Amino acid sequence: MEPTLRGPRLEWTCPHCSCASDFSIDTLRSGLPLRCPNCDQMDLDFDLDSALLDPEHILEGEQVDYLPPRFAIARRKNKETNLGPNGLRRGDLVVLQDPEGASTKQREVKRIVGFPEETITIQHGDLWFDGHRQFRSYSDVLGQAILLDHVSELPVGTKRVATNFGSQWHLDNAVVKEQSNSSRVLLVGSESDLETKETPNANAQDAGRQLEFRPTRYPWIANTIAHNAHDSHEVVFVDDIGCAIQPANDFDDWQLSILLRTPSRRTEFLLDCSNSMLSVSIDGLESDADISMRDTSRWIVAMIVDGQAIVGSSDREILRLPLARNDESEVVADQDSSPVLIECRFGRLQVEQRLVFRDIHYRGSLDAPTQTISAGEGVVVLGDNVSISSDSRQRWENGLTIDSIKGVVLNQPEGFEALLRQR
Repeated sequence: MEPTLRGPRLEWTCPHCSCASDFSIDTLRSGLPLRCPNCDQMDLDFDLDSALLDPEHILEGEQVDYLPPRFAIARRKNKETNLGPNGLRRGDLVVLQDPEGASTKQREVKRIVGFPEETITIQHGDLWFDGHRQFRSYSDVLGQAILLDHVSELPVGTKRVATNFGSQWHLDNAVVKEQSNSSRVLLVGSESDLETKETPNANAQDAGRQLEFRPTRYPWIANTIAHNAHDSHEVVFVDDIGCAIQPANDFDDWQLSILLRTPSRRTEFLLDCSNSMLSVSIDGLESDADISMRDTSRWIVAMIVDGQAIVGSSDREILRLPLARNDESEVVADQDSSPVLIECRFGRLQVEQRLVFRDIHYRGSLDAPTQTISAGEGVVVLGDNVSISSDSRQRWENGLTIDSIKGVVLNQPEGFEALLRQR
């Protein structure tokens, strides 16, 4: 389970290219070779049983607190009404007993995505249930998002999540040089705005009109976290991405455009701030509600997820707009375009922090873009952002019942704070 619940890992070095990798133990299967994510060659001599006996090559996973289902469900019955069979929720993180590892009591953490008698379809990384697309709450989306970049001011003792093979921010085409004590950038609509006397820190290094986020390996954001050990490691680009910015507390009038691009989408979010009140629009459709920017802890979030464009703050959704389906969208042709482009149209805005994230992206068997799974009498569980290739599903070929769930994870990530904890 990546990246917030990082389980035990096996360190392995490819015998062909000497590239070091580490794989989630719950993706390893006896009798199957490992495939190197760097050179794509297979290690035909790999022996899982011997590898697991060598403690020097096993990385410990994070401690996961969970309760048996009956206790966890008893806690939530008086608080929640949107519960599924046996008091479980779609999206719950649960602890399972690996049927192949019963003797070693090996546990796996997975997410429930399907209930009995449902048919689950994966299309371009998104989930559909009995022909209906999944639409999650604002809090659920942010709780399941994966941070792709970082800010320079990290809390002491925190660990960074694996990134999209590196990324860089560019201010007017110049690489933003992060300072050790600040991650601020000043966005200005014109030279006259830049020259205003009240403008703080107005210099060539941290001020400009356009701020871009660019992956260093691919033109688009890819699903590159937590390779399955037996996967083909084909690069899969994702369509569900987002950007969050935290403005400073000097709220002059300004207008900001946030443009999000994927291989099949191009969506513009327009933010207008006047007298400390923010109004937003998505592709020209304006929200009826404005929010106050007086609260300095607020963030502005713009994202495309579950086939929708969404704008919100750190604590609530502001506007949600349905988008065309992937197969109906025009493919973005400009391969040099940045996935995220932030532009100041007029005024001045000092950005304290900025984040780029992507949504959970489920992958089909052997990286196929579409896959259908029948839950039958049991439930369907998936690992986040990893392939559910054939070898993974065969472990539960007779059906995974609710009785197979050993526990429900406590304190499951939700809301914007879950995203900030990944820095």
